Amino acid sequence: MQTRPQGMFQSPMIVTNGNKSRLIEEVRSRLSKVQRVFALTGSDLSAGGGTPAFSAATPLPFFEDPVAVWRWYDKHREQLVKVKPNAAHRALAALEKRTKNFTLATESIDGLHRLAGSKSVLELRGNIWVVRCTRCGMRSMNREIPIPNPPSCPICTGLVRPDIVWRGERAFVLLNAYPYNNGHLMVAPYAHIGELEQLPTETLTEVMGLCQDAIRALKKEFNPEGINVGLNLGSAAGAGVKDHLHVHVVPRWLGDTNFMPVLADVRVIPQSLDHAHALLSRAFVALKTGAHGASAAEAAPPAENAGPGGAAD
Repeated sequence: MQTRPQGMFQSPMIVTNGNKSRLIEEVRSRLSKVQRVFALTGSDLSAGGGTPAFSAATPLPFFEDPVAVWRWYDKHREQLVKVKPNAAHRALAALEKRTKNFTLATESIDGLHRLAGSKSVLELRGNIWVVRCTRCGMRSMNREIPIPNPPSCPICTGLVRPDIVWRGERAFVLLNAYPYNNGHLMVAPYAHIGELEQLPTETLTEVMGLCQDAIRALKKEFNPEGINVGLNLGSAAGAGVKDHLHVHVVPRWLGDTNFMPVLADVRVIPQSLDHAHALLSRAFVALKTGAHGASAAEAAPPAENAGPGGAAD
């Protein structure tokens, strides 16, 4: 039976005006005893310090009208550049310096945690001050206001977009952090649903549409000899996260299995997740842009075989 390490919180702490001071002291005392801290923040943390609240999702499809989308982001960058980190940002940065193992994850895209001095930051939805080329995938910090509209990549002249996570209405695509093969994608609904029969028809339609896009992207960049598509519903069926269904889309090649998983319980993946992400991002861009995607493909054609033995990291 597992037990919680000393200093961890046993139950949620409800803060009221009457117990605020006592709870602050209790939190301070407990944090002084732990060696590992994980903090999660959202956009509300910044909004409390005067940051204008807005969604990371673009109001217009980027590749239909990049000028309009960049105009929208430029407006918010002009507002954010005047905002400084607040006391909460500074407190988390100070806590990181005093903690042996500290990780901060944030859904905010304003970059204020880094500005406050935090180093180990996972920006789950991206950063409004970072730009990414849609052709070569290069990321760079850009605090230019106004930004040339639309901006282009200094390396390959490709169209540059904000490095923000843009979401579908009901579902999204992600790389598996523990892939069966390189390019292993998963498609999941936002709704926290574990049973396929409970999925609303509109969500199911979007999930299947994204599965089709995932297959097209894999075929374009990885040239697989086959693709596995499927769901594991329930623990007995092998579901790793049984309460939130997700569709696996796995590229396959003849000879992509070997003795390593059997003898060493290790699977060899001949490609980093970052490299796979760059290739698949380019392919998804091509699917959404038509002409834009064609020029990107001409500039950087895919390898003949990105599968085992054919991928260069």
